Formats: sequence, C-alpha cells, structure tokens
Amino acid sequence: MLKAQQSVLKAAAKTVLDQKLNILRAVSQQDYVHVHTPHFNASVGGHIRHSLDHFSILLSRDFAAASPLDVVDYDIRDRNTDIETNKDSAIAKTCALLTTLDDMFASPSAAQLMATPLTVRFVGDAASGETYSAPTSLAREMSFVAHHGIHHLATVKLMMQRMNYELGDGVGKAFATIQHEQEQQAATKKNTTESAADPLGAVTGADGECGGCGM
Repeated sequence: MLKAQQSVLKAAAKTVLDQKLNILRAVSQQDYVHVHTPHFNASVGGHIRHSLDHFSILLSRDFAAASPLDVVDYDIRDRNTDIETNKDSAIAKTCALLTTLDDMFASPSAAQLMATPLTVRFVGDAASGETYSAPTSLAREMSFVAHHGIHHLATVKLMMQRMNYELGDGVGKAFATIQHEQEQQAATKKNTTESAADPLGAVTGADGECGGCGM
C-alpha cells in the first residue's frame, strides 16, 4: 500500500473517531443513555459502543504475529458495557483507539501491516447461527470499520438533533457523498455564473430541443 494511500486511510478512520470524540465531549451523561423510543430502540451510547467495538476488535490484536488464519469476528462482542452507559469510559476508549491508530501508521512497517492477510467471519443465518468466512486484509477491514462507523454516526446525529444539539454537516455523512455534494455545488455555481453571462439563455439543441434538460 502506497504511503499516500496509507495517509488517506488513516485520515478516514481518524475522522470517524474524532467525530465520535466531539459528540462524546458535547453530550450530557443523561442524554448519552437516553433511549429515543418510539423512533429509536437504542441510545447514543448504544450506537457509540457498537461502533467502537468494531474498531477495538480490529485494532486490539498483535499484527506482528498475524497470519491468514487469524479470524476477525465482529459478531463476538460484549453488549451493555460501561462504554455504552458511561460517556467518560467511551471517551477514554476512543482516545486509546486514536493512539493505537497513530502508532500503527507511524510504524516503519505500516505498509506491510496494511497488507496483513486475515480472515473475516460473520453470522449469516440468525436462526441456525451458521457463519461464513472470507479472505481480507487489515487495510480492507480498516476501511470497513470506518464506513460502518459513519452510518452509526448518521443515526447518532438524528438523536442528537432531537435533543437540540448542533452537529457539523459532515458528521455521519459518507466521504463520497460529501465529495458529490461539493461537486454539485461547484457545478451549480458555474451554471449560475454562465447564466448571468448569457441572460438570454441561448438554445443550442437541434430542432428547438432544450439542450441538457431532457425535453
């Protein structure tokens, strides 16, 4: 994995953890554990804990001794832990994960670490409990836990807004979505500028068709 790509991957994971940390520092303990029924069946703490569990399961292993036989299983995790019910514990855990992330990417062997072959396992049938496995790598799983965290942040954002907290527009929004919105805004600004320069809006389509509007 190229160093530039490592930087992008680290930045993605760090952004998600930083967003969680900002939320944790802003939310009150009472609001952290409040369950927003009937609209949601969990608390902010529940979603934060669930997402941090995924980061922790991935990052709390000895990659120096890893092999393709090492299994990453996100379904084996503790629920209703102190991280879910105590925001200070969640803050401490998030800070610890950020430190681990920094140390991992600061390592001289970061490229080799990102390419570490692993096996990921998921429960594929709730009734039987049967699982399935697939080959993967540390870089691929780092990407997964970051994207997974974004979607939970989107739900947390809705909960926080219901409690009158204000969060940044980029919180809980996929990076590709932000990029698309920025491109759309730039295109709109460009079109507005061009329309101002051509107030008559000359038609360029053949046979009087409206160019570009599909009519």
